[in-house]
Amino acid sequence: MKQMTALELIDETVKYYSKDTSRRGSTVLENGDEPCVYFKEYEDGKCVTCAVGRLLTDKSARSLGTEVFSYRNAMDDNRFRLKKKYAHFKHMMLNDRSRYFLSELQNFHDDPHNWDENGLTENGVHDLIHLKSLAPTGDNNNVERI
Repeated sequence: MKQMTALELIDETVKYYSKDTSRRGSTVLENGDEPCVYFKEYEDGKCVTCAVGRLLTDKSARSLGTEVFSYRNAMDDNRFRLKKKYAHFKHMMLNDRSRYFLSELQNFHDDPHNWDENGLTENGVHDLIHLKSLAPTGDNNNVERI
């Protein structure tokens, strides 16, 4: 099976959240910040995840739950396990230079100006183009810039 590229991951992420933007896993804090949560299940059974949380196994996402902290600090956490489909992106999470891309993917997801109830906004399309320019390229999704 061919491994997904970073560009394909971006496209898959946009498609996933555009189908139902309420799955974004964003929450609003008392101070107005909108951090993302790794996993939250509502009483109606609906589950939401952040962009990085969506890549995690269900067990990992559930164990991190609604903890609000930078995923950069969570990389060393033994609960942070990727689904098999995304396992080849693990090196991106361990390499400081590559974390930048995943951080940008998460920031793209978190920005409320990028989304409305219909999917990507005009601002979101602009930010998507920028995000794609940051995507690691090559067979191993190394950190070379396009």
